[in-house]
Amino acid sequence: MLQRRGFLTAMLGILAGCGRPPEPAVPKSVTLTTDGHLTEHDVRVFLEIVSRLPGQKPPAFQPASELDLSFATGAQSLVDRWQAEFRSSSSPQTQARFWKRDTGVRSALSDCGVAPEEFASLLVRLSAAVVRESVDPNVDLAAFGEQADRTIASLCSEFDGLDRNPRLSPSVRNARADLLSAMLKEAVAYREFLRILESISAESVAAVARHRDVLRPLMPATESTLAFEKKLQSQSQILRASHELPARPSTPKKR
Repeated sequence: MLQRRGFLTAMLGILAGCGRPPEPAVPKSVTLTTDGHLTEHDVRVFLEIVSRLPGQKPPAFQPASELDLSFATGAQSLVDRWQAEFRSSSSPQTQARFWKRDTGVRSALSDCGVAPEEFASLLVRLSAAVVRESVDPNVDLAAFGEQADRTIASLCSEFDGLDRNPRLSPSVRNARADLLSAMLKEAVAYREFLRILESISAESVAAVARHRDVLRPLMPATESTLAFEKKLQSQSQILRASHELPARPSTPKKR
């Protein structure tokens, strides 16, 4: 009798379950658009992929291996090598190569049906668009780029002039070279990131603007984005200060 009741209970449970609406199937793979502009679809796909990644966040950007600067023959040689290093670090192929070493990331992307190179490309474009969206649209990035070019040229001239100054002791020369080298590297990173921001379309900015609060915490902080934000903040402060300076009183004319 007990066995029969158990059988009836089980059957009732099965029949009751048949009346429920079916659970929505979770898509196994996602598709990315190949158009140059970011779209609402790209943002939704990105968030879907992130929800399946370890820790529900995208993998961090890994810096490329530092280049050997021992053979650099001058400031321009340093600039060329740092440009190559920056472009390698921001390359989807470089980041995908790092991510493939992470079993969890590799497995999650495989489950989504997305190649690491595809997701890296999407993340690079999204992170740049999020930064561009946060910048005042009235900011003239092209003008900032020209100013950065002048800064790089000035630093190069000063760096190369160290060896032509006989009054500098070796220790002072080396200390100044290290300082100028660090400033030059930061200026190059800033300039290269400006190039990326200038390539972001208005359509891409509009696509991320609607999701800024969700996207911003997910974007990886890189050396280039930090350099850009630091430089932009300092330039904004200089500009603000120039507007706040009191007018110089006119000198009274002698009678």
